[in-house]
Amino acid sequence: MKKIRMICIPAFLLLAGCGDDVPDPEVKTNKEAATHSSIPTTADVQASFSNTANEGFDVHHIVKGNKVFVECKVKDYSFREDSTGKLGKIVLEINGEQKEYSSAAFVIEGLKAGKHTMTLSVIDVASKTTKFKKSFQVMIKE
Repeated sequence: MKKIRMICIPAFLLLAGCGDDVPDPEVKTNKEAATHSSIPTTADVQASFSNTANEGFDVHHIVKGNKVFVECKVKDYSFREDSTGKLGKIVLEINGEQKEYSSAAFVIEGLKAGKHTMTLSVIDVASKTTKFKKSFQVMIKE
């Protein structure tokens, strides 16, 4: 009976210790995700080396199925209306169709299979001028 207690009690404590605090699964880095899910344009490659106008504007995207997860980092601009800094918005153009976003991260859903060209523009809300612009292509598989 003592042997059963000596085995069961530590096993119970070990299993009860984790509870609902399960660690998050590993996430692919942006480099790994981009190599498997998108096709960079020659403009993107050139922009990463020599474009000084867009050095304050970083765009990261991941393609999962027919959804594209986009995250933008814009120097000196905020997308929250209660912010004290400069207020901006993002205008997304996909194959000639425009959508506006008022957040730095968003999901594009319902894309058809094939290659899509996306152009992101950061607009200063006060002056209504385009401050930054970047384009990239994604490939949606069937």
